[in-house]
Amino acid sequence: MLNASEAVKLDSNFLYLNSKAYVYGEKLFEIARAADKQAKKSGINILLSPQPTAIADLAAAAEELIIFAQHIDPIKKGRGHGALLPEAVKAAGAEGAVLNHAEKPLKLSVLSRTVKRARSLGLLTVIAAASAREAAAAASLAPDMVMVEPAELIGSGKTSSSGYISETIKSVKQVDPAIKIIQGAGISTYEDAARIIKAGADGVGTASGVFQADKPVKVIEELVQGVLAGREDSR
Repeated sequence: MLNASEAVKLDSNFLYLNSKAYVYGEKLFEIARAADKQAKKSGINILLSPQPTAIADLAAAAEELIIFAQHIDPIKKGRGHGALLPEAVKAAGAEGAVLNHAEKPLKLSVLSRTVKRARSLGLLTVIAAASAREAAAAASLAPDMVMVEPAELIGSGKTSSSGYISETIKSVKQVDPAIKIIQGAGISTYEDAARIIKAGADGVGTASGVFQADKPVKVIEELVQGVLAGREDSR
């Protein structure tokens, strides 16, 4: 796993930033520049999934920041009005794609085809899952990463329980120990990130915690420091 992209440091942790449709334009680029600076400084893999119209410009400007698409479709070149062609996303500079987010769910058959299409093109994949059972099913499709987050906690400011974190990590690692695990939902502070990384997750993910914050750059800095602290505490 995680052998399709030289942009990803296999021995480092992850911070996933999902801008969804919260920001775009110069505001997005301001946050992306700050995230890129933190990635260079910390050595952490920082992933950003922007609106698709920003992928090319962000990928061209980034030095260490890793750009992911928020979604791709398992189509091939030809007909497909309104669909996101994996080849086009890759050509724009994306290193991978997030699949099956709670706000963009996919049927298992479609998800399987999409992961295979991505892999054939050298695109990394993150599959989102809401429970330990879903996480195990996602892992069985051989993605590079699984992001687990209870749907009811997304955007709530509340993070997952220690039991949920342990159970979902175990469910994925039992299928394939090489798959990286990102814990999402409600993450917005140093303490959130440190606790989750210390518990054994490979990374943390956030959306509104950064992109609806009054000072998003400061939140990113705190999350990076939290990831680093959690890594040290887990050793």
